[in-house]
Amino acid sequence: MRLSYPLSGDVSIAKWTHLIKETLGIVRAKSIDNCIYEVPKELQKVNEDAYRPHIVSIGPLHEGDHDLQAMDEHKWRYMLHLLQRNPEQEKTLNECSMAIFSLEAKARGSYAKTIKFNTYELAEILLVDGCFIIELLRFSGMHFEDDSDLIFHNDWMIPTLRHDLGLLESQIPFFVLEHLLEICVPHNLELHTTQVSIHKIADLALYFFQVKMSGEASRRI
Repeated sequence: MRLSYPLSGDVSIAKWTHLIKETLGIVRAKSIDNCIYEVPKELQKVNEDAYRPHIVSIGPLHEGDHDLQAMDEHKWRYMLHLLQRNPEQEKTLNECSMAIFSLEAKARGSYAKTIKFNTYELAEILLVDGCFIIELLRFSGMHFEDDSDLIFHNDWMIPTLRHDLGLLESQIPFFVLEHLLEICVPHNLELHTTQVSIHKIADLALYFFQVKMSGEASRRI
């Protein structure tokens, strides 16, 4: 980026150096906060299909894409499933909502691109998508027997979701997932687990992607 100088008059070396320092401070602050970037347009042109989600929008960068809206109802259903695991569902939802609103500004600053959605819209995206991801990751390591579920009873869905969740532009900040998991899956919740901790989002994510990498698709918690 190029600095702005007065249209007329000389700029002293001291003033010029001060502008350099200010700009370095801005760059440093952004480099710390920004962690979710867009794929450069020129790179997308090489193979656009490889860099765009196929069935689900995660985060604000592809929110509203007409081709991805068919999954919206499933995201809300998975959020409901996650909340229903708790005996005090309304309390859990209230705690999740308050947590998301407290994190909204920090989450917004995590995106290199300016987010077009207002506070309430972005908070909704973070809440629904975050709960969807957590429940998806947990379902992937459980013996799932709900025949009405579209995702786990279609052989092509999980590989496609792995592709979409791994994309650079299909992300929400990791700290959002950590906060939601801590609220929705309390440590006193008893589940039979043998392969992965249900209380660590990193472990759940690694398991979800390693099933594909290791070929152990039949392994269950």
